[in-house]
Amino acid sequence: MIGRIGAGGPCDATELVQEEDLVLAVDGADVRNAPLKEIQARVQGVPGTRVTLELQRGPLNTPHKVSPARTHTRTHTRTNKLLEKKLSCPFPQ
Repeated sequence: MIGRIGAGGPCDATELVQEEDLVLAVDGADVRNAPLKEIQARVQGVPGTRVTLELQRGPLNTPHKVSPARTHTRTHTRTNKLLEKKLSCPFPQ
């Protein structure tokens, strides 16, 4: 799940990516059961290139795709009792 979106970054500029969105796929690869580190590795890449994320907001919503440009970033992870995996949007300021 997206845990935090950096202010002013590509994910912040679009309503297509929001905190608590579930990441279903990265560049077409299914990551629903992937470890968090694998998801982060797939999302990170050469700044300026695009990554396609398939996201779902809520269990009843239809998945959608978004392709923001990568930037230099540090990814932050956190977990809590309700959500086993969360990751920051990899495109902050």
